[in-house]
Amino acid sequence: MRTSRLTSFIAGSVCGFAMMMGSLLLSSCSGEGTGGGGTTIPMDAQCQPGQKSCVGNTLNSCSENGTFVPEIDCAGSKVCDATLGCVDCSPGNNLCVGTEVHSCNADGTAGPLVQACDFAQTCRGGACIDSCELAASEFIYLLDSSNQLLSFEPRTDTAPMAVKVIGKVTCPTTSAPNSMSVDRRARAWLNYDDGKLYKIPTNNPASCADSGYQTGVVPTAKVGMGFVSDSPGSKVESLYLASFGNPSQMWKLNPLDAAPIVSSKIGTFASSATSPEMTGTGAAELYAYFPAADATHRIIRVNKTTAQADLTWSLPPLASGPGAWAFAQWGGRYYVFVTESNISRIYRWDPNAAAGMQWVRVQDNLATRIVGAGVSTCAPTTVG
Repeated sequence: MRTSRLTSFIAGSVCGFAMMMGSLLLSSCSGEGTGGGGTTIPMDAQCQPGQKSCVGNTLNSCSENGTFVPEIDCAGSKVCDATLGCVDCSPGNNLCVGTEVHSCNADGTAGPLVQACDFAQTCRGGACIDSCELAASEFIYLLDSSNQLLSFEPRTDTAPMAVKVIGKVTCPTTSAPNSMSVDRRARAWLNYDDGKLYKIPTNNPASCADSGYQTGVVPTAKVGMGFVSDSPGSKVESLYLASFGNPSQMWKLNPLDAAPIVSSKIGTFASSATSPEMTGTGAAELYAYFPAADATHRIIRVNKTTAQADLTWSLPPLASGPGAWAFAQWGGRYYVFVTESNISRIYRWDPNAAAGMQWVRVQDNLATRIVGAGVSTCAPTTVG
């Protein structure tokens, strides 16, 4: 403890008086700032010996000369507590145990459950938060012709295990699956040949619900689809639809509308031999893929008010006319899932890659025929 000169003077005077009064009183007048065990603490001491403090996640102890020195760095998930040391949590605060929020016991260990985070949430800093960046953005979700939901991990796009089966989709229809898109809550919207739109949580494909979409407004039952943020960084998004046929028309619906959800027409795409699939981003950009075995094979950035191309990337022709196709963006890269010459493949288009490396086949001879792909607007627009 720091002592003022005035206090030192008074203390010295009192002790001097005690010396004249006898040894009994003298015995109580120890040296200035004495700590436990008779250790003398300097006048400019910062702390009392044995005192603890935390600086960041490092536990410090007070030395005999009254200064803090590092004692231990609390490693891993441990946190520094000046009273308890390195513990799981500081009493009075909550902590995360997986995707659950727990209270903290008085001894710094995890206590009772406070809250279980919902799907599409994660636990961070002792609270459940929107885990859009985790549940919906780490994967591109795929729908195959046999009604299986799969995941594709773009960070390891060439690895044999990048494509994994999640489970069987069991929606109440006998029609074949046609297309898919994924919203910010990690729900997949599925289009079938009969025109219906269903929703499933991507962690439970057997749980299927009607989306409330009104059929018969868009002129074709089958559509291509893509969610896109309404403005850069916005959590509000719209679902864009592309009708089948030549030329294809672009429509828009608000998935938050009460049922029936009615689409409104935006415009007509330029003439093409194949209808597009679409994907959107959190940067409010919409892209469309037109598969082809000739020079019309392309990706465009779509003007959301006219359905015309603001930007066109020409792609090398496919080996044959496509038997099935799907499309999704992730990290500023564009993934094409296509069946050509009866072989299912995945291609990556990276407009920022070096010449000759922009169009790359990353998966060949897939065991399944992909008809739909979807990624949320939470997905990154640059590779991190």
